[in-house]
Amino acid sequence: MADGFYEEFRNGILGGGVHAQPDMNGNDIRVALRDEDTTAVNLATQIDAADVSGAWVGSHTALAGLTVGSSAVGAFDHTDETYPLLSGATVESLDYFDYQTAVESTSPLIANLDSWTGLPLTPNGGDVILAPHANGVFQIP
Repeated sequence: MADGFYEEFRNGILGGGVHAQPDMNGNDIRVALRDEDTTAVNLATQIDAADVSGAWVGSHTALAGLTVGSSAVGAFDHTDETYPLLSGATVESLDYFDYQTAVESTSPLIANLDSWTGLPLTPNGGDVILAPHANGVFQIP
């Protein structure tokens, strides 16, 4: 599967979603490492973290240095994220989500990325560092 936005997020940008859309500069935006062998990606039907969190490897924390539009128009970016001492299943993709409800199971999904340099990766108990591209993590053209 290619990088993509979850359909609920895309509809929500235009006011048609079931969730309030995230403030990508100010909300608690997180990225989870995903084992697609546990739960396949389905951008059309997966809405909340509850739909996919069983496939996440390791833990996740609030991202730092959130910016919108600084690297390019419509681009989202953040500082490097470290997953210390990561072990578990092979990671094939990343799930970005908005932890706006402070409850993982009802947190709306934003995007799934599988083209990130270094994916897939097999955790070996060491630190994993996600370093966004100079042009940002993703862009809405």
